[in-house]
Amino acid sequence: MTVDGIGIHTGKPVRLTLSPGAADSGILFRVAGGEPIPAAPESVVDSHYATTLGRGAQRVQTVEHLLAALAGLGVDNVVVDLDGSEVPALDGSAKAFVSGLLAAGRVRL
Repeated sequence: MTVDGIGIHTGKPVRLTLSPGAADSGILFRVAGGEPIPAAPESVVDSHYATTLGRGAQRVQTVEHLLAALAGLGVDNVVVDLDGSEVPALDGSAKAFVSGLLAAGRVRL
């Protein structure tokens, strides 16, 4: 699944692509092909205005609605590739992510 949008805080265009993750890999964010950032509490580097995950110099912000969609659908192994540093806002909810994920389908591992 691929979506294009604008980051609500950065105002910059971003393309987000979700790909299946390996079994037990968890949710991993990759910004511009950089080192993966696990979606885990220890990856939270800031939570002022939006949740920002980081690892080393890599950062991705405003992950809440995407993570809510993934959790709600029980998707727990996925790679999230972004060409920018912020998840696109889309309509401001998780709805577009849920719709896209349902259309793409899921596989039980």
